[in-house]
Amino acid sequence: MYDLLIKGAMIYDGSGSDGFISDLLIDNGKIIKLRKNISDLAREVIDARGLVLTPGFIDFHTHSEIYGLKDPYMKARIGQGITTDLCGNCGIGIFPLNQNKEYLLPLNNDVLGHFDNYSWSDFSSYSNIISGKMGINQAYLCSHAPLRIAALGSDSGRAANDKEIDFMCSLLDDALSQGCMGLSSGLYYAPCSSADRNELVRLLKTVKKHDKLFCVHHRIEGPEIVSSIKEVLDLALETGVRLEISHLKIIGRKYGYLLDDIFNLFDTYISKGVDVKFDQYPYHYGSTSLFSLLPAHVLALTRNEQMRVLKDEDERKIIKEEMLNPAGWESLFPVVGPDDISILSLDQGHKYDGLSLTEISKITNTEPLDTLLDILSDEAGAAVMIDITESEETLKRILAHPLMCFGTDSLYSTPIPHPRSYSATIHLLQDYVLRDKIISFPEAIRKMTYEGATRLRLKDIGLIKEGYRADINILSLENLKATATLDKPFVKNDGLEFVIIGGKIAYERGKFNNTLSGLLLKSEEL
Repeated sequence: MYDLLIKGAMIYDGSGSDGFISDLLIDNGKIIKLRKNISDLAREVIDARGLVLTPGFIDFHTHSEIYGLKDPYMKARIGQGITTDLCGNCGIGIFPLNQNKEYLLPLNNDVLGHFDNYSWSDFSSYSNIISGKMGINQAYLCSHAPLRIAALGSDSGRAANDKEIDFMCSLLDDALSQGCMGLSSGLYYAPCSSADRNELVRLLKTVKKHDKLFCVHHRIEGPEIVSSIKEVLDLALETGVRLEISHLKIIGRKYGYLLDDIFNLFDTYISKGVDVKFDQYPYHYGSTSLFSLLPAHVLALTRNEQMRVLKDEDERKIIKEEMLNPAGWESLFPVVGPDDISILSLDQGHKYDGLSLTEISKITNTEPLDTLLDILSDEAGAAVMIDITESEETLKRILAHPLMCFGTDSLYSTPIPHPRSYSATIHLLQDYVLRDKIISFPEAIRKMTYEGATRLRLKDIGLIKEGYRADINILSLENLKATATLDKPFVKNDGLEFVIIGGKIAYERGKFNNTLSGLLLKSEEL
């Protein structure tokens, strides 16, 4: 007797092909038969007539590693049909760790969330801790910030010397040999923003040696975005790495016209042999650390030092001038504007949750920039914002582009998360695929499944195919509804009927079965 039989589903197999009706037989975590009228006996049977079956969704860009340590069942992921995560993005990560790890942990709190026991040292020892304790599959990038902090410690806000770069390359080489999928950097964020071209080229040559990915949150996403993307394309051209641009967007609604230049730039570098793609989440507003609005030299300080300089009248004048008239870096405060920057969550209290800086400034009777600096000068913990990054039209063009791969950019560091952390997959299908039809349904499923698996070179994930891992979603398209909002982020998504991970039913019509059938996916050396 076999484990599970699914009868009569309309199957979209992840290849981008049209759907077809078939039965599906699963045993020992694998799809063993895919055909009509399967008569084999199974311990469990799902009648999926009238429902749609797809591969489990692959999230190419998320920040769920600490969330998974706190809740191994990973209900926020399974509850939107995500069965595989790629962690360690934006240069923000949890390994490697050495005696300098105390300088990394405050950087992680805003994006990854707080965790008490960083008891591992590298990807291998971390793997030993989480293996067998995962609700979904997880793959990992080696992150740039931990590399810099391991090498430079408290002095990571400067360019590294050759000896320090050698040390970073050695740590990276170890991580890639241990199964990391590539390197991620957040050149927008400290301390990665202090990396010079020499450091980046050296690191990327190490990535190329292993033929792995370089995933990058590039330096500038506002009016100078074209030159910023050109920087990472030039690095890929010089070193030969496969390049993934993280969450492609244009910050500042009035700069959407630059999208044509960006797409033309991709075409130019692809013609030169560069392997480049990008990921994006289906929202025109983002979420990240409120501290990221500060100049890089302030971000490089410890949190106590940040609070001190922000309270110092003379220091504050300098910081305000830098933020309003930036030179050599991108200041999002004037690009986005205080009307479009809102508080998602502050550790110091929740009286400003959901309010824009403009709205708070009216309450406090201060100018919006001073309002921001006042908030940060009193915040010893995490501070997370929502910022409207682009127009709906720009977002739709990005989502529809052939190079796009699906990601959520989920954060679980705050009590009130961005809706993308709970409903991104359903929101994409409901609004942009079924309603607006900017992508066909089969193509959307491909971008959410097999595209990510192919990019990561996973051999048996991302397709509904005999011999492949049984990571499966079953959907009711007529009932599909993304229910997470800023006010109610934790509500169950409608239309997600079943989620199956490794052949185990992890979610069944609103009920979580608390399974731990996820795998730690490691890259194989070619």
